[in-house]
Amino acid sequence: DFDEEVSKDELETAKKCVASSNCPSGTALQDGVCKLTSAINECESGYIAIVTAEDLASIGVDANYPLSGNYCLLNDISLSAYGENYNNGEGWAPIGNYSVYDSATSDEKKNMNIDAYRFSGIFDGNGHEISGLYINRPSTKHQGLFGYVKTGEIRNLGLVDVNVTGDY
Repeated sequence: DFDEEVSKDELETAKKCVASSNCPSGTALQDGVCKLTSAINECESGYIAIVTAEDLASIGVDANYPLSGNYCLLNDISLSAYGENYNNGEGWAPIGNYSVYDSATSDEKKNMNIDAYRFSGIFDGNGHEISGLYINRPSTKHQGLFGYVKTGEIRNLGLVDVNVTGDY
């Protein structure tokens, strides 16, 4: 019995994988089945692996984790270290920060590069969860795990135990 329907093409690909041990690109043979490499602790080529809360917090802050980068989450992670006792009680600093641009004066905005503040890459959660997201900035707009995304994509990600307070 299967929990979900499988297309004829997917079934044929699976049969070929098992029969020949030759899996399609982006998959690998594990326990007799072709699985997405992300399911066996690898990222697609060109993706940066996120394994810890510290890795996640580095996006947009560390030059090795650019806002335009492509990321894959390799396991569930907890943001409890970035909770209510972190950052003077404000908690997690969102990835991509529109509030810097939003709070600037008209003259300051003329000289700002808005691309420097927005997430424009891909974040693939690979079906994993991030727990313990805490943000307390009641007068600040654009609050969340990601604060400002434009042309970016966030997919296959679950959030649990979330407490976010922002302006909207």
